Amino acid sequence: VRTLINDLAEVPIDKCWRMLLEGALFEGRIGNKEAARAQFRTLMNKCQSYGPIFLEASRYEEREGHLVESLTLCEEGLDFNPKYGPLWFQYLRLYEKLDEEARETKFDSLQTIFNEMFQNVPKELDWKIYIEVAQTYDRMGEYEKAICYLGNSIQSCPDNIKWKIWLIAARIQFRLGEYERSREILYTGDITGAEFQRATHGHRCICLLYTSPSPRDRTRS
Repeated sequence: VRTLINDLAEVPIDKCWRMLLEGALFEGRIGNKEAARAQFRTLMNKCQSYGPIFLEASRYEEREGHLVESLTLCEEGLDFNPKYGPLWFQYLRLYEKLDEEARETKFDSLQTIFNEMFQNVPKELDWKIYIEVAQTYDRMGEYEKAICYLGNSIQSCPDNIKWKIWLIAARIQFRLGEYERSREILYTGDITGAEFQRATHGHRCICLLYTSPSPRDRTRS
């Protein structure tokens, strides 16, 4: 890999940045941390408008457990690439991972972050932001807000994504103990077949809830 990277020295950066990025990730995987960071920094300095580079550099520091450094790189990337959605989603994940003190000193309010995401990310991805926001609120235990944002997402997302949103909503209701409501949501979303089995892997309770007969079915029989 290193020989290949060295051979790219004379190649214009816009033609080979993906290979150089793979080189930085390779150095990280084999434990050569300083080389990985140096290559990430070289790429970030030379390719400031390339959001994926900042994203991978931030993710690398996150994997290494350096959340503050990961956040710094993510913010740097957003300064140059405010419309690059994956960087905003990374920023949101780091908000969740950092402790309360870090949130207060390094972030604006959560609602301000959401507003900035909607202002900057292309409108055609609004549905994806709604999902990310909903899942953030879900993990924080603010279920009513999560359900509200899921409702916004279901109205604007592609048809082939809707079943995933119904599933998230069903899981929230399940955690709230609203088992019949959870079941109704699953049926409303028409979540069936192998797709459902993959999605519910590791969620045996909700799988059993869906496959067991509902009270209405038992009444009919």
